[in-house]
Amino acid sequence: MSEHPKDRAWEPEDPMLMHGNATPGEPEAMLQCLVEEYGRQGWNSEQIVRLFESPFFQATFDLGRRLTGEGIRSRVEQILARTGVLRFRTVHATPDSSEVSEQADCGSCQGGKRNG
Repeated sequence: MSEHPKDRAWEPEDPMLMHGNATPGEPEAMLQCLVEEYGRQGWNSEQIVRLFESPFFQATFDLGRRLTGEGIRSRVEQILARTGVLRFRTVHATPDSSEVSEQADCGSCQGGKRNG
């Protein structure tokens, strides 16, 4: 097993290069976590599936090699169907605009008063 980067001597030709290593674990759990994370960032199934085909994304690429291509696609779609994809839209209105602007607040409200 190779030495951990934080424990090895500084190398002038490789001062900041990240090294990825495979770790034991449950591939299905990793797949679910990654798909949920990207779905919460607003990525759709096609964008997420492409991550499994790109060697520049080592975690997803390795999972893509372990699982079949259509297996990945169907799993991604199933996970997103269960968790959803975060979508939002920002509307900027000028003060003289006739458009009514709504404000969303993440804090909970009760009786018109904010709790938290």
